[in-house]
Amino acid sequence: MIAGRAVELKHLQGLVKSAKAELLVVYGRRRIGKSALIRAFCEKRHALLFEALEGEGTQKQIMHFTSQLREQIRDPLLGGIEFKDWDGVLAYLTTYLASNKNKCILFFDEFQWQAANQGKLISLLKYYWDNHWKAHRPLLILCGSIGSFMVRKVLRSKALYGRVTSEIHLRGLDLSAAKVMLRGLRSHEEILLYLMTFGGVPKYLEEVDTSFSFHQNIDRLCFSPQGVMVNELDRIFASQFREASVYKRIVKYLLIRPQSLEEIAEHLKISSGGGLKQYMDNLILADMVEAVVPLGKAENTKIKRYRVCDEFLVFFAKFMEPHLKLIRAGAGRTPFHRLTGPQWKPWSGLAFERFCVRNATKLSQIMGFEDQLLEFGPIYERATPGFQVDLAFRRNDKVMTVCEIKYFDKPIDSSIIASMQRRCELVKLPRGWMIERALISVHGPDKALRASNYFHHYVRLDDFLE
Repeated sequence: MIAGRAVELKHLQGLVKSAKAELLVVYGRRRIGKSALIRAFCEKRHALLFEALEGEGTQKQIMHFTSQLREQIRDPLLGGIEFKDWDGVLAYLTTYLASNKNKCILFFDEFQWQAANQGKLISLLKYYWDNHWKAHRPLLILCGSIGSFMVRKVLRSKALYGRVTSEIHLRGLDLSAAKVMLRGLRSHEEILLYLMTFGGVPKYLEEVDTSFSFHQNIDRLCFSPQGVMVNELDRIFASQFREASVYKRIVKYLLIRPQSLEEIAEHLKISSGGGLKQYMDNLILADMVEAVVPLGKAENTKIKRYRVCDEFLVFFAKFMEPHLKLIRAGAGRTPFHRLTGPQWKPWSGLAFERFCVRNATKLSQIMGFEDQLLEFGPIYERATPGFQVDLAFRRNDKVMTVCEIKYFDKPIDSSIIASMQRRCELVKLPRGWMIERALISVHGPDKALRASNYFHHYVRLDDFLE
């Protein structure tokens, strides 16, 4: 089952029905479900699927590609052919496309490995696309998990400029899709906890045993020597980055708090110019880090900050990494509660804030002003220390919707009004604008707070699923 990918599947359906040749680039972090999505779509369709080998050079990639080709095409001539280069492989595919009247899907999975992180295969594809393949109207899908390669070497390459007709940046699942993946067998609160801990990564959610509680699953997956998540961060960094140690240093520094580019440069003792900027761009393309620009500020503002946005990375650094020695030695049957202790509650509050920010457009739909939305983001000023609004919406009807985000296990009471009022008084509004106040929480307001009519909008966890 491919949960939560209706938009992407509809997009793919449109590309298959297209009367012309289509070149689609699909990218996103590892474990996010790129291959599963495309392979599920290709079932019962005229398609050739090729998965590359991680870390192998060109010749082994060609041999592996040829082996997969033989498995999918019943051509006796293929048995005696050994392709020496990609030119020969693509020439054979040209002959195959010419012999088929129906639209064919060619799926190159983990394309960065097939290309051996070089541009030669891309240049050859450009030649065959222009001179041979376009006439046969295929859907060519180039898919990869290293965003920096897929964006710089494929999407922005001179060879494929103007030839890529579509792209999909696949991201995590939302609450509704996660509920489907967990077969509706766990409460909404538990599903939220999984998203706050693992993000919407399908591969991680697949590891959840729905016959166990959240705490039992986290003990099993994250705090036992055999837990599949114990060594996950090392695997991700090793497969994603050549200079893994540098990227780890950056991420570790950003986990302290959001930092400016200049602060990161000073910490790493390197220039804030092109080199560091490329590191940061690669982390953003890997969906590990995001750049935070305050509402109403330009992209190049000096108060832009970078922060870690990968949920599992934040969880790992906070609760697993300090105890890895104990975890690998065997920390008992139920170590989760013991090792997280009193830190769990404040961490959950921050994790819920990240969840809400990630689902900002969904919130605008729930509150009914998605058609008026101009931008969203945090509000903070260097001139006002300690003042911050984690999420606000600027609308074209001259309304600023300011959100208070609270993660409590019970309805929110009226004591929240005083702090919210102080925050709203510090928000600088353009002339003629007004503020609307929104409370986002798990269980909504209590009767007294609702009766006060202080907030214009209330959003509960269940509202995300309607």
